[in-house]
Amino acid sequence: MSESAHVEGLVSRPPHYYSYLLRFWEERGDTDTERIWRFMLQDPQTQERFGFADWDTLTLWIREKILHSEV
Repeated sequence: MSESAHVEGLVSRPPHYYSYLLRFWEERGDTDTERIWRFMLQDPQTQERFGFADWDTLTLWIREKILHSEV
């Protein structure tokens, strides 16, 4: 494939693009040893919010979003 054909293929099909505002905060229990980080993503266009109880859940959601993007 020539370089120009490769570039044309990229231009003719726009890439997937996602943009979110990430917020995260620490929640504490009765003692200093009880600390939990919470996460939220907000879509700036729709204002839709997605809450996550922990880092693993957040990264799993992002991974699924990427893997299931329409080709």
